[in-house]
Amino acid sequence: MEFSFDLFRKNGIQFPTTFKMPESLDFRSIDRMEQVFSEEGTKIGTALRRLKKRTPDYYYNSILLAQTEAQNYSINSFPLYRLLLPDVLMDDWLSIICPHMKGKRDHSLHQPLTAYIVSELLRGGDDKKGLRLPSGKPLLDACAEMFLDKQGTKYLRDYYEVLYPEMPPKGYIRNTWAKELFYQTSIIAALFHDIGYPWQFLNKVGSCTGIVNREGLLMEDSSGECIYNFIEKRLLAYPFYAYSATPQHSSTASWNLEVVKLIDEAYRKTHGFPGALAFMYLNDSIRKFAGNLSMKQADCRFIQDWAAVGIMMHDMVWRYYGKNMRPDQPRFRLSMDKDPLSCIIAMADVLEEFGRPSADFRADVNNDRGVCVSFNDSPCKKTIINVNASTLEITYQYNTIEDRIKYEKGRKDEIENYFKKPFGFIDLSAIGINKVLCDVKYVPPRNKTN
Repeated sequence: MEFSFDLFRKNGIQFPTTFKMPESLDFRSIDRMEQVFSEEGTKIGTALRRLKKRTPDYYYNSILLAQTEAQNYSINSFPLYRLLLPDVLMDDWLSIICPHMKGKRDHSLHQPLTAYIVSELLRGGDDKKGLRLPSGKPLLDACAEMFLDKQGTKYLRDYYEVLYPEMPPKGYIRNTWAKELFYQTSIIAALFHDIGYPWQFLNKVGSCTGIVNREGLLMEDSSGECIYNFIEKRLLAYPFYAYSATPQHSSTASWNLEVVKLIDEAYRKTHGFPGALAFMYLNDSIRKFAGNLSMKQADCRFIQDWAAVGIMMHDMVWRYYGKNMRPDQPRFRLSMDKDPLSCIIAMADVLEEFGRPSADFRADVNNDRGVCVSFNDSPCKKTIINVNASTLEITYQYNTIEDRIKYEKGRKDEIENYFKKPFGFIDLSAIGINKVLCDVKYVPPRNKTN
């Protein structure tokens, strides 16, 4: 299976249509939130005009294409995303030209491209069934099976049945309902998985300057407990309890104190967890979930809460590993039979290296004090994956020999951190994949013949 920006343009994202998710939207609350953002924030049009001035046409047009699709889909799935988009767009330009992140990254294209990979893995490919596993089963079918039948995912089924007493709801075929639910949740989580970067930056600043809350207490002393109280009975709490008992089932003071500390660390040192909190809070702010939920409301709430888990866990790898790159918090390890959603999102995030531009700087010959910025196409041309027996083979293809040499170690180290045996961040053994290999290649372009 092959992924590239050209194929993204051709195939796009197969957006789900089963769960429209307009249920419980409070349009007055949406109007109030929009008013706040319009008074204090940058408008989408302004952000786009600034981006157009600063970037080449090919890159600007690519962002416009990708974010138009994302906006159309977010109308019901995450309506307030459009209020965050101006900051995403402005940060995108800064991410590419400023070395505040290793290798320089982008997000306006990366998030839709990650959703495209998820779409292809689950429902794409030549046979339009997605990635085939060693058993011959499509990946989406296996993910539905993990959700429905594995003991490790019982917490998901229990959580759904708290929202609605029938699983699957009456009138649905069990496997079909599970596949549609999983697919919808995966696309949402992938499309918005990096919205937490601004919060990560603020938290880094706050930890250095001693930002205080309204009571005059250091935020570092109180944020973990406040967040704990917010998510205590939500699906987002389960990974902190190793995907098992949560406070409503088993509660001890020492256990909860440890969880509060882990929550505080995740909030300050990742972008996934702040993004998940923002996703939950903004959705909670404009949806009314009270009393006995209807079937559609329950589906909507479950999808929202499960997507938040995928957003949080996609970069929890750095909390999983300690300073010596040994598993410091094994509770955060992802496995297909416990959290298939987060496995898919994290894997797609690692696969998505193409379509990510870089920038070079040079002195302006017409101004001895000026600097010119030139944008380069993505060093990575495409990603190819193949399942051979019980091995997943990942190949990154680069445009030049120099790029291959420059990025080879980084790609191989990342794959090792995520999949190495026996303690990699992601365990795919439940779906028959016991080894993941990485190759980094330069493939010269074919000579054109007349």
